[in-house]
Amino acid sequence: MTETRASDASGRMSVGAIEHELARLRMNDDGTIGLRASVLNLVVVTSEEAAPAVTELVSGLSGRFPCRAIVFISEPEAPHDDFDVGLAAFCSTRGGGQVCAEQITIHACGAPARHLESLAEPLLIPDLPVFLFYPDEFDPDAGEFESMVSLADRLIVDSGRASDPEGFLRRLSLLAEDPGVPDLGDLEWVALSPWRALLADMFSPPERAGMLEGIERVRIIHDGGGEGRARALLFAGWLAASLGWKPEEGGSFSGPGGGIEVLFEEGDGAPLRRVEVSVRDLVFRVSRCRDAAEFRAEVERGGEILAGRTVHLGYSSVEEILGEELQHRGDDRNLLDALKVVGRMVER
Repeated sequence: MTETRASDASGRMSVGAIEHELARLRMNDDGTIGLRASVLNLVVVTSEEAAPAVTELVSGLSGRFPCRAIVFISEPEAPHDDFDVGLAAFCSTRGGGQVCAEQITIHACGAPARHLESLAEPLLIPDLPVFLFYPDEFDPDAGEFESMVSLADRLIVDSGRASDPEGFLRRLSLLAEDPGVPDLGDLEWVALSPWRALLADMFSPPERAGMLEGIERVRIIHDGGGEGRARALLFAGWLAASLGWKPEEGGSFSGPGGGIEVLFEEGDGAPLRRVEVSVRDLVFRVSRCRDAAEFRAEVERGGEILAGRTVHLGYSSVEEILGEELQHRGDDRNLLDALKVVGRMVER
């Protein structure tokens, strides 16, 4: 069980005062100091409305990923220049000892919000990777981004938060080619992991390997929301990049075996509801029910289910998805290739 220890100290604080107060928060009743045991720096840029949810994420992840989280509530257009610091520690028992994660929340207004890097850099724990996370709609043109990204080893965004997922993914595909941008992660891509694994597994038997070139049609059913649209596009991009398909006019693709029709349809249910891949008289289907962690994989011919299985693959909460993303190091080549295809798809 995680214990939250919030500091009464607030306002402008020096780096030394922040470090002193965080050490005090880690102190136990018997005078011993809980281990910080940080494995990464997590820098978050968010809004005041979303900040409580970010704190819940950091607290929830503290057992698996004890970190130093620096959470910026950024208001660069505020009419006054100021910043305010809040501190908290999330402590739990591990291996007979106390282990604590730390959160430094900085509410920056005006000029300080346009130079967040100057506030973040002295607070980073040296020699630990830095993850820069934008949990809200991410704007690479935001004033602080260029300097903040220079501090990061990995940039994490959530394309499902974009008001225009098509336009956002196109911009993300261009951003991924910028040598000044670190390794890139997207929560919606991680959420697709079970879908990609299940569909690939259905074609893994040697007798089905040759069927991949015979795919004629793909149906992707989503809920029409931002998450659903982003996941549907990324799934199509992954499939096309993996199988060497090229986007054509009208939503179709050309592949080694001929033309492929890719249909995006809206329906009720989970953000991504169902994916169907048609090869001759066979339909390979992966589906998920609303709010369910179970996925159903089936092979159908003429309305008859030839094979099927239900599996529990998780990845249902933002905390679980972000936890998966925090384990990644280096480029995710599959994501970058999928983004390139999506970028070309939405241009047409």
